[in-house]
Amino acid sequence: ALILAAVRAEMAQEGGVSLGIASGACGGDILFHDVCAELGIRSRVYLPFGVEAFQVSSVQHADANWVERFRALCDRVPPRILQDGKALPRWLADRPHYDVWQRTNLWMLCEALALDARRLTLVALFNREREPDGPGGTAHLVRVASERGCKPVVLDARVLLIGESRSVADLDQTEVDHAVVAVGSLDMERVGAVRGVACNQVPDLQLAGG
Repeated sequence: ALILAAVRAEMAQEGGVSLGIASGACGGDILFHDVCAELGIRSRVYLPFGVEAFQVSSVQHADANWVERFRALCDRVPPRILQDGKALPRWLADRPHYDVWQRTNLWMLCEALALDARRLTLVALFNREREPDGPGGTAHLVRVASERGCKPVVLDARVLLIGESRSVADLDQTEVDHAVVAVGSLDMERVGAVRGVACNQVPDLQLAGG
């Protein structure tokens, strides 16, 4: 309900919402895509590495229902893949306090910024009591996105301890008026984080993947 309300609020702004970007982890990522589908917003899936490996690391520790929803999402919206595996490329391997998850978050944020939108909104749903405030964390991404002109919308994920569920959207290459990008994941058992950016009046969606 929190994600749905936040995206609806962005839709009420001038230009509405035309694009959703998120990863595909069980919980918040998939719920975000579901909300996009429910509201008729196209979405795009960004994964740090291949579908099978991502399913093992970020989906199947929940239950079979989340695996089914993840596979259905990938069938409807073919994911964009950042790199081959969890190991960073050689030129980044020695970078301190940096890993594939932080790289993926920044990748999605950069993709949103590259849309050259008139309006960007970062929607951050996370539990401040569980997530450390360091590089790669949601609080860190909120600061980085804010520094780049994104409007932050921070939601308290603790209310989702009671649970939530909804359904996913596709994306074709058409003009965008306002986009929402979700970055990160919300594990419904641990209540982690989901992050998103909204963009208004995007001239073109021909972005380079991976």
